Amino acid sequence: DYQDRRPGGDRDRYGGGGNGGNGGGFEDETDFKVPADKCGLIIGKGGETIREINRASGAYVELSRSQPPNSNERIFKVSGSPDQIQHALQMMSEKAGVPSNDYNGRQGGGGGGP
Repeated sequence: DYQDRRPGGDRDRYGGGGNGGNGGGFEDETDFKVPADKCGLIIGKGGETIREINRASGAYVELSRSQPPNSNERIFKVSGSPDQIQHALQMMSEKAGVPSNDYNGRQGGGGGGP
């Protein structure tokens, strides 16, 4: 689900850009659920709004490819440092007019690792 972060993957299509030098801080990831009818407010015309959220927050935001079937919610994946994620979540909640997750770092389950 997250392997397209290489050059030329979906990250480039939506103009996510890089997290350029986030001070060596650790990278984290969380999900942000929004009603399906608000999804377009976060993506924006031609991906303009989501690109701006990525640029302004320094986080990387993308619409998850693994959505629950017949769900009336859409899930956005947000990754970056805890501060970047918090900033992105705040911007997304303002754009969509929905409450922000209270993100405190290491909140999302993710996968195993060493």
